[in-house]
Amino acid sequence: PDALEFLCDRLRDQEPPFSDAAAHAITELGNAELVPLLRQQAELVPSVYRGAIEDTAVRLASRGR
Repeated sequence: PDALEFLCDRLRDQEPPFSDAAAHAITELGNAELVPLLRQQAELVPSVYRGAIEDTAVRLASRGR
């Protein structure tokens, strides 16, 4: 959770290449326990990065079923 929070902070900073690297790192997450936090964070990051977070949440949620 702390690492995800850090990555989302980088998205909110919107400073390339850090925000782009953070978005990529989020798409590589594999822990389904992060789905609730991902969904929460999706509403707090700039809209340009929401898709990466939402897609990751959906992928991880379907894995956890």
